[in-house]
Amino acid sequence: NSVYHFQVARYNSDGSLDNSFGINGAVNTEISFISEATCIAIQPDGKIVVAGTYHTGDFANIYHAAIVRYKTNGDLDSSFGTNGIVTAELDFSESVSDVMLQSDGKIVIGGGVATISQIAVKQFMLARYTASGTLDNTFGTNGVARATITAYSEIKDIALQADGKIVAGGQQGTPSPIGFPDDINFAIARFDAQGILDPNFGNGGTVVTNVAIATSDVISAIALQADGKILAAGNWLDTVAMVRYHADGTLDQSFGTNGKAVHNGYPTPLKMITAADGKIITTSTVPYDIEDGGDFVTTRYLANGSIDNSFGTNGAITTNLGGTRTDFAYNLFLQPDGKLIVGGSSNDGAAMVRYSIDGGTSTGDIDVAGLQFTTYPNPFSSGIFVNWKGSKKQMKVHLQLFNSIGRREHAAIVILQPGKNQLQLPVLASGNYILTITDEQGKTSNNKITKN
Repeated sequence: NSVYHFQVARYNSDGSLDNSFGINGAVNTEISFISEATCIAIQPDGKIVVAGTYHTGDFANIYHAAIVRYKTNGDLDSSFGTNGIVTAELDFSESVSDVMLQSDGKIVIGGGVATISQIAVKQFMLARYTASGTLDNTFGTNGVARATITAYSEIKDIALQADGKIVAGGQQGTPSPIGFPDDINFAIARFDAQGILDPNFGNGGTVVTNVAIATSDVISAIALQADGKILAAGNWLDTVAMVRYHADGTLDQSFGTNGKAVHNGYPTPLKMITAADGKIITTSTVPYDIEDGGDFVTTRYLANGSIDNSFGTNGAITTNLGGTRTDFAYNLFLQPDGKLIVGGSSNDGAAMVRYSIDGGTSTGDIDVAGLQFTTYPNPFSSGIFVNWKGSKKQMKVHLQLFNSIGRREHAAIVILQPGKNQLQLPVLASGNYILTITDEQGKTSNNKITKN
């Protein structure tokens, strides 16, 4: 007899609730008697897109996709859908795990879809909406793209490549309440910008990986590296499994053992990000026990998939939020200044922890490897240049561009020449960005730039 609504809360940078947002820092949105927000994205104009599911009330476990867009103050955006809300029955039932924004303002959600004729069968599902909230009929079939890998397939995480292709990470198998020892495997699919499976990736656009024999391989997160490689992470209970793929879907033999890195005794990652230096950071909960409580766990791995023992204790930081509370870590976010935020819940309330790792990074004029360079013009309208005052003939750097809330908009390996260098950036909305540059020794700095 419980009632659930979407809830969005905004915090100041010191962790206090932002009272200028919604009511006392939070806003609740009722879609049906049971509606759950599962993912969030921030547009360049500051509007907030939240996706999840709602219950129609017709059947016991039938849920459909829902998207809500809010203005920067927390009010519903009436220019989106119907009074800020989009509810679409894409098939008999849907799940929604992730949402992302394209540079043209379109919104993509990823999850799973089931048909009424095959209730027990679930497919990979992507749906794309226009900026006004209507299904984009240029994508897939009537705005929805599907992929059937096995009897039960579901997307858990999605990512957008620089060329517009969409990488979807999930799992496939035949789960049973009795349970089979090896019934679920990692599954990756890549779709082109029109929602069609990419024949140049894996086997007709999909790749299935049996990571650990005689166990269920449950994927939880994917990440794209600047070099085009794809990372997938997950597994079950006290085992971490990570797999790295080349851009064509083949296993990267330089990662772990034959492309797979498995670590026993470490909690299963629920979310994963890659840092500018190539290291991998995950968040987890240990022990995952709803009765006895748990703690936030953040783990860092080297770029080759091995544990980074210079981080925390044996590669991990464990945080108890107090007493025997039930603490669950669900997400993590790397700020442009290098600080790390882990978010989740504690005793059924929202909880966040912020860590300072490796001393953070500096801001202002960039000084990489002791060599000065500046960006101009700033603000810029179309093109932007880097002037490098280097004594070498050239320098290779890893360039990343983040928007004002830390979402990565661009990544590339760039060769700088002494003097004037023009940066090739994607089409950007007006606003502030952080330009991050990392040299070959791993030194990183940031510079604030503004697009008119």
